[in-house]
Amino acid sequence: MFSGVFPLAGKEGIGFSFFFEVPKNRVKANKQENKTKVFFDDCLEIFLQPENSSVYYGFEINPNGACLDYRVFIRQDEKDFPKELEKSREYDGGEKIFGFNNDVVNGNALTFDYDWKAHGSIATEITDEFWYLEVFIPWSDFGLKEAPKENTVWKGTFNRIDASAGKGKNLGFLCTLDETSVVSFHQP
Repeated sequence: MFSGVFPLAGKEGIGFSFFFEVPKNRVKANKQENKTKVFFDDCLEIFLQPENSSVYYGFEINPNGACLDYRVFIRQDEKDFPKELEKSREYDGGEKIFGFNNDVVNGNALTFDYDWKAHGSIATEITDEFWYLEVFIPWSDFGLKEAPKENTVWKGTFNRIDASAGKGKNLGFLCTLDETSVVSFHQP
């Protein structure tokens, strides 16, 4: 299905304007609260990694505007646990997502910090057989005191999950980047 993204950056932060085709305005959007399993709904996923950073940031947003936001520490090995999460508790798999979770994706040891919270804004609307979504993220959410210098290069991936296309956990999945060589969508 037709999808598009327009990134914009300024002094205060970075913004994205997305639009996705949704025939007959049909979407699956059951989750209403932030920090829940919005990835089982129709969902947009944003993964951003600042230049020279071993952390990337995830934002998974459904058509209701419910957002699962987190940061991910890319570790050198499975023993290299982020010190700042030592007092955090491990995520228990429940509906509300909190704490940390260790995983390995394509050979990379990752620690997901679900207690991290973004301070941006989300606007969402479904009309004329399209889902429109606007997201703004302040630079401070990335630990920056000001906008990155000109010509700074960040990595990013934008994905759409089309939950209404599949049954159960067999979701339709689209990457909005046409020619990515990355094996997993969870890699900026």
